Amino acid sequence: MRRSEITSLREALAESHSNLLFVETPETSPDKPSAVTAAGTTDSNTLGSTFTAPPTPTLYGYSRLESSESDTSSSAEVPPTDGHTSPATAEDPHEIFTSPRRLDLTIGVELEAIIDNLTVEDCLEVHRIVADVLYPLAEELGTSVSYQYGLKLPDIPFPNTLFQVIDDLSIETDIKQDSNGAETSTPIWEPSNSAGVEVITPIMRNDEWTFIVPDMMALLKRSFDISFNRTTALHVHVGIGRPHTLRDLKRVAKAVILFEDAMNTLHPLYRNSHYTLIGSHILPCRKGEHLNGLSDYDMMMVIEKTTSSAELIHTINPIPNFMLNANHTPFSHWKGYRYSFTSIPTLDTIEFRQAAGTLNGEMAVNWIKRVAKFVISAVSTSDEMLENWAKEGIGRTTDAFILEAFGAPIPVDVFSKELEEAEKTVENLHI
Repeated sequence: MRRSEITSLREALAESHSNLLFVETPETSPDKPSAVTAAGTTDSNTLGSTFTAPPTPTLYGYSRLESSESDTSSSAEVPPTDGHTSPATAEDPHEIFTSPRRLDLTIGVELEAIIDNLTVEDCLEVHRIVADVLYPLAEELGTSVSYQYGLKLPDIPFPNTLFQVIDDLSIETDIKQDSNGAETSTPIWEPSNSAGVEVITPIMRNDEWTFIVPDMMALLKRSFDISFNRTTALHVHVGIGRPHTLRDLKRVAKAVILFEDAMNTLHPLYRNSHYTLIGSHILPCRKGEHLNGLSDYDMMMVIEKTTSSAELIHTINPIPNFMLNANHTPFSHWKGYRYSFTSIPTLDTIEFRQAAGTLNGEMAVNWIKRVAKFVISAVSTSDEMLENWAKEGIGRTTDAFILEAFGAPIPVDVFSKELEEAEKTVENLHI
């Protein structure tokens, strides 16, 4: 591709993405309410009627947040919900709403961690103990905390409006890992003084996550001895403030195809490397059964041909071959990918699962900013542009503007030797 053509693409992206770089503009300013409307098109691509996107729900219990960026919608317009809009029922791939703004996004965070130096009694009560620490923050935000008791999850209405502390069977507490990723293991016959927990935030809007997530992590850091290893993670759920259309999902999936390799370099090697892949919960989408070995453009054409959200999820997140004994339907899927679309039917969110567990609030906020940019840019970029980038290898460019718009690091060496070796293992697994 000639440099003039790349410049033209960058200018087109800049024109449509004025709110992507987290600079407050008149269009994105919380002090200036705006009507959210969008034009839909028919299958024949003729101009159709104007759709009004449903109001983004406020977080039930969060209406008391004193925030300059809080939602200006009245309670009459937005009834209490569980923090999510219903998934889109329409499967028309041409149905497109307006691009989401950053303040429209709904963010939910799941922090997997290991609580160390507990007594045997505290291990049995760890969920309640962690919940007790989070209560002051929850009360400040006008919500509460639920926690798992034994093997039973609490049966509560609107769980997504609360902090939750639950068990996570994927966390291996016997693995100790230093900052360089070196591991030691505790013999299984030795009594454990550690317990794995998953702390889930309420659904957050209006940039509430910029202070809620660091405050939560600071509370945990002050109260417990906490460690992380390759089995712990920071998962981020991103909703766009309205139901996803099939076209939205296709565009995000196409962006995953383009930028997954680049985003890998943001994470420690142990969140990419071979020993996380067998039975892993962070498999690369590009290596799935339906996409592996294809060119970027051909992968996009496979995604484009899907006719429903279920088929798209099955395409981008298929059950891996090492789990073929699982009872599955033609559209079965598995959530254990770095970019998981499997929450779309229930939560209407896309889950980013690759980030390592951390109590560094600044690091967590920076990652959430990146995935927010990623989703907004993907939904806002035309299919034609994404497909042109695939043809020309733009996803592997060092063009600072494009990478920055999608939250990818700049400059990036996506073919670093260590990552390349790690990905070869995925080829051998035939996932």
